[in-house]
Amino acid sequence: MSSKLVSDREDNFHSIERKPLNSVDELHLEKTSELLSWWKSFGATPPTRSDFDIIKFPHLAPNIYLIEVISPTRFLYRLCGEEVGRLVGRAYRMVEMSPTSDVMEDRLLADYLIMLMDLKGPCTCRGSLKFFDRDFSLFESLDVPLMDEDGNITHFLGVLDEIKR
Repeated sequence: MSSKLVSDREDNFHSIERKPLNSVDELHLEKTSELLSWWKSFGATPPTRSDFDIIKFPHLAPNIYLIEVISPTRFLYRLCGEEVGRLVGRAYRMVEMSPTSDVMEDRLLADYLIMLMDLKGPCTCRGSLKFFDRDFSLFESLDVPLMDEDGNITHFLGVLDEIKR
């Protein structure tokens, strides 16, 4: 499932590689590893939205994002940490996305989330970010589904961080 996207985007993403995850050992950063460890601690029953309490993870708050599933093809960016907004180049709070969104980046993100709906497990993204005031920077993110009692995905919880060289 690994894919690479390189295009004329309005956000800071330059290239993105996506990969489903099985092990914390596949991650490079502490923040993504911590979120995956938390998610895996629930075993065979994935966590629900109410299981995640940001108060228990204050150091992750700037790097956290939360996306609500409105329908199988519509999503709402509920929470976007400060560092996420800085890295992405856009604060995504309360932005609705679908494959028919006006903004290309929103359509691409919706397509990725639809793929995650089928995966029903954690996925990591790695790639490069472009900034106007400095060279390219590398990033790693992790997306994990949060489910209801019936096993339906209600949200995606994620963390995004820059890989320091």
